[in-house]
Amino acid sequence: MKQILSLVCRVRLSQIQFFGFILLIFLYSPTNQASAEKNITSGDQTIDMAWSGKDAERIAIYLSTKEQGKWSQPECITDYNGDSLHPTVDRDTQGNTWLSWTSVDYQNFQIRYAIKQKNQWSDPKFIETKTENNIAPFIMVDHDGTPWVVWSGNNNDDDDIYYSRFVHGNWQKPHLVHSDNEVPDILPRMDLDTLNRPQVTWEHYTPAGYTIVSKIWDGNSWVNEDNTGKKGLAKSSAYKKQNYSVAGRMWDGRQWIEKASYIKNDPSRQVAPTTTRKDTNANQNEIQLPPFVQNVKNIFIRIYQ
Repeated sequence: MKQILSLVCRVRLSQIQFFGFILLIFLYSPTNQASAEKNITSGDQTIDMAWSGKDAERIAIYLSTKEQGKWSQPECITDYNGDSLHPTVDRDTQGNTWLSWTSVDYQNFQIRYAIKQKNQWSDPKFIETKTENNIAPFIMVDHDGTPWVVWSGNNNDDDDIYYSRFVHGNWQKPHLVHSDNEVPDILPRMDLDTLNRPQVTWEHYTPAGYTIVSKIWDGNSWVNEDNTGKKGLAKSSAYKKQNYSVAGRMWDGRQWIEKASYIKNDPSRQVAPTTTRKDTNANQNEIQLPPFVQNVKNIFIRIYQ
């Protein structure tokens, strides 16, 4: 059974998302939620890191893999004039690498993907969409080896969450994950629940602000997570089991924080940095970005175990 820990860091550009800069990290274990609570070291694990970075007059997609403690030389996946953003990556049961991203061409935002088979990348191709603007795709391969992609799409109106599956050599026609509404739905991501069912989690706008919601695939359609016997998303439980920090910063549940004093507003109550505290946060595993990761717009790190 495939077990994966994923660590996602997204910076979403203001001119694309219309919400200013948004930084998102997501840590989960698709097949075993409890494993995210353990002190898992990243030294001997295989890690795929995909990022978008400035290359001459464009923003390109790169990928590097860490195996046996060593990063491979970065591969440039995109080779066209338009910008490429929001990469995510996963591997299927045959060991093929699946990569998806947002393609920007003259203010036209579409979803592209590429597959690495037998150490050879396919040419980037488009995934069919129903909307003019399609951004921030998240790709995941389920326990049966089927790739899924979810993304946020709009026709110059409010964003909605769409999905597609790769079946019999083709991406199926996209459909909404949720019922159509008149408010923004953004930042989708996928994992598998404890029963190995695909689960989509995203941020849904309400008058009180954005709230995290999720739906689970029951084999035929997306259903509310409440139908599984749970109460909602347990206050965003996926954000509470942090074992990794990246480039000197850690994720506190909703935002990046410097690894400095734990309580910043009251000097009399300041304690030692998180890396030396005697509590559950002490077992942070630092992932140092290699020196060739520069001029980054978005970065995605998936840790396989």
